[in-house]
Amino acid sequence: MSEGLRTPSGGRIDRSRVLHFSFDGRPYTGFAGDTLASALLANGVHLMGRSFKYHRPRGVLAAGAEEPNALVAVRRDEARYTPNLRATQVELYEGLEAHSQNRWPSLAFDVGAVNDLFAPFLPAGFYYKTFMWPRGAWKAIYEPRIAAATLLLIDLAGSAPFTIRELRRCNWREVGPVTLAAALAAPLGTMALIFVDPILLRWFIAVLVLGLLAVLASGWRYHGKPTLPVSLGVGLFAGFGSGAVQIAGPAVIIFWLGGASSAVTVRANLMVFFVLMGFITGAAYVAQGIITADILTLSVLLGIPFALAMWAGAHWFHSASESAYRRVAYAIIVAAAIVSMPLWDGWLR
Repeated sequence: MSEGLRTPSGGRIDRSRVLHFSFDGRPYTGFAGDTLASALLANGVHLMGRSFKYHRPRGVLAAGAEEPNALVAVRRDEARYTPNLRATQVELYEGLEAHSQNRWPSLAFDVGAVNDLFAPFLPAGFYYKTFMWPRGAWKAIYEPRIAAATLLLIDLAGSAPFTIRELRRCNWREVGPVTLAAALAAPLGTMALIFVDPILLRWFIAVLVLGLLAVLASGWRYHGKPTLPVSLGVGLFAGFGSGAVQIAGPAVIIFWLGGASSAVTVRANLMVFFVLMGFITGAAYVAQGIITADILTLSVLLGIPFALAMWAGAHWFHSASESAYRRVAYAIIVAAAIVSMPLWDGWLR
């Protein structure tokens, strides 16, 4: 152990009690009172894992429960293996056996790191600064029924593969009630998509987008306790919006961002909810005959430029400041909502 990486005295460790442990099969020593993270840092080990998507190197970022990067697995015996533990919260004990994650064949040489070369072509969705073509703009070109079904298929195909790993990170006690209520309301929204006059529905979409955008731009968030009635109400609103016009996000975003959950949990909750709602709404669309062979063909044709537009957005806005990004994003959404109004049909069509 390199004592040069420790303070000469003080701290909460007992320097008279030496503990032996291993990380990825390599033996190390630490002291009683160490966490796995502090013991590894004292031994000069800074690389503790890889990011789940691009397999970029990750080490310790924080000092406690908020640590997002140094996630490890701990094995006590063949029957007890616990993954995704924060190294900053694992107390060191004699014989501890820890392993890094998201790498093969080893942490130092990870074949999966080749994914990083394709990062410009694999934009990540809402949690990166990625511009997607505004939903409102589709309503000025296609009828709401065609636009909703096509956008659903493109979004689902693009987001589902990246959501699988988030299933274990989300809080199912929060996601479950909201998704259940949304599943009950989605068929009602689908019926509205079928039977409500398209012109009236487009007016509703424009007003809803502008209203929810105003709430988001104001910075207001729900800070109350996420009780079951409130969760069900948010789910019903989001489910109806998803089934009718493919707008489920703002309600749950406002609801969860104001809560006490960590950013990692909120991100996982949103990703899992959106994918689940995609499958639920897709099933409702299939049952009502909205998704046809023509819709599938259109989804494939538009999916290619959609992916290219996502890549371009990630490339050009990767270095944008948060304030500039928000201003441009809000301006585009406002413009899309205004253009989608039926007022401009004679000029656009």
